[in-house]
Amino acid sequence: MANNDNGGGGGFALGFILGGIVGALIALLVAPKTGSETRSEIMERSQAMRLRAEELAAQARTQAQDRAAASMTTARERIGPAYDDMRERVNPVVEQVSSRISRSNDGIEDPADEHSQPDKA
Repeated sequence: MANNDNGGGGGFALGFILGGIVGALIALLVAPKTGSETRSEIMERSQAMRLRAEELAAQARTQAQDRAAASMTTARERIGPAYDDMRERVNPVVEQVSSRISRSNDGIEDPADEHSQPDKA
C-alpha cells in the first residue's frame, strides 16, 4: 500500500481549525439569542480562535526553524569532509605554481630599474 502521509499534518490541522470555525459560526447563528449576545459571543470566540491560530503559527515556525537547522547541520557534515579533501589536493598544486612563478620572476629584470640607473657610457 502507498504511504500518503506527508509527515507535516499541517493540512489536517488547517482543515480542523477551519471546520471548527465554520461549525461555531453556524451554531451561533442558529442559537436563539439576541443580536448583542450573538455578536458578543462571536467576538469572544473569534479572539480565542485568533489566539489559537497564533499559537499554531508559532509552533509551525519553530518546527520549520528546527528542521532548517537540522538540514544545515547535515549539509555541513556532508560538505565539510569533501571541502577538506579538496583543500588537501589543491594546496600542493598551488605551492608548485607559486614556486614556479617566484623562480620565473627572479630571472626577469624590472624594466623600471633600467631607466632609473644612469648610463655608464
